[in-house]
Amino acid sequence: MALITFYQIPKTIKYKSNVCSCATFITVLLFLLTFIPPLIIVLLTENFLNGINTGYERPIVYFNSKLLCYLKTDQHGNYITWSTFPNHQFIEASQLRVPNATSVTTFKMESMGHIGFVVPPHCNNLELIGRLVLLQNVPITFNDTLYEAPVINQSSLSSKTYQVVNVLKHYNRRKVRTQLTNQQAVWRKDADEPNKSTFTVKLIISYDAAFNFYYYQTIWEQLKWFWVVYLAILIPFYWVFGYIRRLIFTNHMVITWVAKGENFRYGTRMKDEGYT
Repeated sequence: MALITFYQIPKTIKYKSNVCSCATFITVLLFLLTFIPPLIIVLLTENFLNGINTGYERPIVYFNSKLLCYLKTDQHGNYITWSTFPNHQFIEASQLRVPNATSVTTFKMESMGHIGFVVPPHCNNLELIGRLVLLQNVPITFNDTLYEAPVINQSSLSSKTYQVVNVLKHYNRRKVRTQLTNQQAVWRKDADEPNKSTFTVKLIISYDAAFNFYYYQTIWEQLKWFWVVYLAILIPFYWVFGYIRRLIFTNHMVITWVAKGENFRYGTRMKDEGYT
């Protein structure tokens, strides 16, 4: 008649020894060889703990309704200007040729796009197509609000603040900024109104669905990936040195007391009185 196993309990065998013994030395050595080498491998991994990572996020881009415009009227340096900055309009009142207008909106990062072209004769319509890209010199930190400051200090009453060259110098000092690239301009004359005195600029700005950016990892993010990599390396070390330890003790390569229930065996001799 066939027998079926319904319940089983593994037999536990204990190998005991004194603190100052060869068995203790072997156990400590195998423990160190199991856990220390994976730790060293993780720490020596190139750029693992540099704290910098790459992100891929979708940006939300809005027009901030801020504009600073200079138009040269001749080769002698004469110009007319217009902007959305009240102080600039006050300073350049004699050169202002359009009504005053202001609009202020605050976002997480205020960026800028620079456009400069020479107007062909008899053209009164410009259509510009470009792509807005993110330029980054240093990684950003978590919840960074450093670049919420306006590109142009609109509270300034100095005319130098609104000069294009100074605006570009100040903006290019930023570690994180945007740039309008792949600019393609189309000039044309309005056929319906050839004598129209107004000048129209139409901007078509595109940007990627998501931007790559660099940022400093938080301590929790570093610890998370540290444990993932460490455990992945630890598993083979744990299995190999666990197998070596089992061979050493089961083959009695070191002197220990072997406990099976109430019987103890020292080396190959049995002791019924227990371990002393």
